[in-house]
Amino acid sequence: FKAHPLQDDEEIEAYVPKIQSLGGVVIDKRENIHRTIIQADLVVGYFSTALEEAISLGVPAITIATTEFPEGIHSLTGETTLKQTI
Repeated sequence: FKAHPLQDDEEIEAYVPKIQSLGGVVIDKRENIHRTIIQADLVVGYFSTALEEAISLGVPAITIATTEFPEGIHSLTGETTLKQTI
């Protein structure tokens, strides 16, 4: 788990015990994202350009849908959105 650099530290601390209890790794939010992606086997996110960066670096990426963003990162960059913007 690597939080966004602007995410509140107290909010992050609330996640840490659950992530660690599931065997997850918590990476400092100030760590270089590109170095972190390159070392990863897989990048998972829901609305992050880190997913696109992972793909461009050759690392598999999975986007998670939410109620707010039903197409995950594709809600931002998908064909439909681009057509509507143009």
